[in-house]
Amino acid sequence: MSIGFVALGVIVTLIIVCMVYAICREKPIQEKLIIWGLTMMIVLAPVLSWPIGILFGISQGDGFAGAAFMIIMFICLFLFGLILLLAGVFRKKSHDIGS
Repeated sequence: MSIGFVALGVIVTLIIVCMVYAICREKPIQEKLIIWGLTMMIVLAPVLSWPIGILFGISQGDGFAGAAFMIIMFICLFLFGLILLLAGVFRKKSHDIGS
């Protein structure tokens, strides 16, 4: 039963990554960083940490280990998204030299 939840989390993650990639194709790097940072913080961190934490808990045979791993992974992914977001917000806009 838990493998079904893991598969659902992986499928949702792949769909979200494909959608965000399609949205960001023609955007400048500053907007890409902001979009990917927000997506990582709001959507991908919980959706990715959940199935990986479940799989880790199953492999270790301990639910507390899975929950702890899930929390640590969520925090790491959230901070990575925050770094991406801040890099996009504080990045200077590139100006065309020819104009």
